[in-house]
Amino acid sequence: VEDGGTWTPSHCVPRQRMLIIIPYRDREVHLKALLAHMHPILQRQQLAYRILVVEQNEPSLFNKAALMNAAVREALPDWENEIDCITFQDVDTLMEDDRNLIRCGKTPVHYTVATDRENYIPYEQRRFGGVTSFTPQQFKKVNGFSNNFFGWGGEDINMYYRIVKAGFEKTTPSIYLGRYTTIQHIRKESNARNCHNSKLMLEPTLEEGFSTVEYNVLQYEEFPLYTWLKIDINGNFPR
Repeated sequence: VEDGGTWTPSHCVPRQRMLIIIPYRDREVHLKALLAHMHPILQRQQLAYRILVVEQNEPSLFNKAALMNAAVREALPDWENEIDCITFQDVDTLMEDDRNLIRCGKTPVHYTVATDRENYIPYEQRRFGGVTSFTPQQFKKVNGFSNNFFGWGGEDINMYYRIVKAGFEKTTPSIYLGRYTTIQHIRKESNARNCHNSKLMLEPTLEEGFSTVEYNVLQYEEFPLYTWLKIDINGNFPR
């Protein structure tokens, strides 16, 4: 693995060129476990890739969706011609079967079909979180994630409806391949109002999202196993 968490297979043409984005805050133990787990899998799957860890500055309430939008906004000007696929990876979610191939296709992909945390009961159809992929063109068409979800909860359901509104259907692997282990932790920030605000979740507007995210880049650095981007998200807690 080269500095910045980049790797390209030397013995073959890569299957796809991948940008892996990990939204992050205060999960150092989880990040170390994920990186140790992920690099070998990506290499066995013969991908050319870069891992980008995007961290939100304290003390603002965590906005995972806006953080992912900002990461793509920063990455595309420099790397768009080198990227076939953008994958969003939760820091606490570990693939169990690496036959679950990380690949972009004709529609956005939701790899996380079931987790140990939920006793491997398949996620409901309208959820689109955990580990997901878009081509750059697909991500722009859905206008990324909504920036209106502060705290935890709701942005994954909202994204499903953005995908539908943009004219896509989501792709998923089989229940036998799409299984993940989740690293347990205590959520420090939650916003129960997100999950009870059905209009916010179920009636997305594609005019708001990737194209309208407001942020400031505070730091950028390439470490041995990943590229690190620290960002301050501009925005107010939704009323």
